[in-house]
Amino acid sequence: MPNIRTIVCPYYVANKKTSITCEDCVREFYTPEERKRQESDYCAGEWERCQYARKLSEFYDRTEHLHPDDRYEQQLKFWNESKANEITRIKRRLSKQQSKSEQDRRDVYALKHQLQVAKREKDTIHKRAVESEMIYREKLKGLEALAGMICEQWGIEEFSLKAVQDFRRQYKAFHTISEDGLTVRIHYKKRSKKEREKYDTSSNSGRSSRTVSEAGREETGIAEKGKTFREGTGEDSERRETEAKQVQKQES
Repeated sequence: MPNIRTIVCPYYVANKKTSITCEDCVREFYTPEERKRQESDYCAGEWERCQYARKLSEFYDRTEHLHPDDRYEQQLKFWNESKANEITRIKRRLSKQQSKSEQDRRDVYALKHQLQVAKREKDTIHKRAVESEMIYREKLKGLEALAGMICEQWGIEEFSLKAVQDFRRQYKAFHTISEDGLTVRIHYKKRSKKEREKYDTSSNSGRSSRTVSEAGREETGIAEKGKTFREGTGEDSERRETEAKQVQKQES
């Protein structure tokens, strides 16, 4: 059974869903729960501590010696003042609620704006990623074509990946393109000891982070392209280095 408490406040008249009617005026509350809490704490509890009941008790104590007509006049004034105070309280609470609603509206607008900005940034990043991938694929095709042309001109059917790695360790290679865009010139410069140590560090770090499955996929991809590679020897590395030095001398 519900917990029903007896109203003990002598000034209590009635209640509705969100209001309590006292002798002087009707007091409004935000929610039924707030109204029930007021009734439980004061109307059916320590009613002497209720601010409204205290004011009524003080009023009756102050006017009990007056003539009934004078007392009634004072009572009307008191009730009118109580209603005015209640209206002021309701307006103040309504203003706070409106301010909170306005702040909530601004917060919602700000969150929506942030969401739109985040979506635009995501779309921009995705677009750049797609463009970068397309550029990368084009560059890769260009490098494959260049490698194929060199192999065809020099009669090379296969080459050593180890020799390429050794060359990269010894030299820094880069290219320049002529202003008309028709000529590509390859440049390479011997690395210093410090640069080689830095290259070794970065290479070992990258090699250790690669998983076995990734290595397997790379080997499968190479086999599917029909290319044959073999491990080079120390002689291959020395021969490549000698050829590179000869080319440098010829250019100088």
